[in-house]
This record gives sequence, C-alpha cells and structure tokens, in this order.
Amino acid sequence: MDVLYEFLRNTSACQALPAGFLGNRSVDDVAIGVKSTLRDWQLIVIMLGLAVFATIIAKSFNYIRKNVYKDKVREL
Repeated sequence: MDVLYEFLRNTSACQALPAGFLGNRSVDDVAIGVKSTLRDWQLIVIMLGLAVFATIIAKSFNYIRKNVYKDKVREL
C-alpha cells in the first residue's frame, strides 16, 4: 500500500518538470484554458462558408435525385 501511496503522491523527480516548461515565466503568466486564435469576423466567414457549402451539397443531391433518377418525391 505504501508503494501505491508514493506513486499517487508523485514524490519523484517529475514534480520539477512543469517548472522546466515554464522557463522564466511564473505560473500566473501562463494562460489556462483555450486561447482564441481567430477573430470574430473570421469565425463568421468560416461559418457562412460552411453553410453555403452544405447548401450547395444539399441542392445538388436534390437535383441529382430529381433529374437523374427521376424521383417523384417532393422536396421538403
């Protein structure tokens, strides 16, 4: 049981690893969580582009179904 406790407590040299990754920065300087890399207008352009692409795919599917396969089912 002592071995398990020592393993969970992490008393090894691995404790010093986060300090090595930080370099000269302190823990307070490091951003925690997700940092935004895109501006709002870029996200809007990406979302609109995906919406237009999805609409083109859906319309082309309906066109092929209606004109190539002569499907008589109405579009919704």
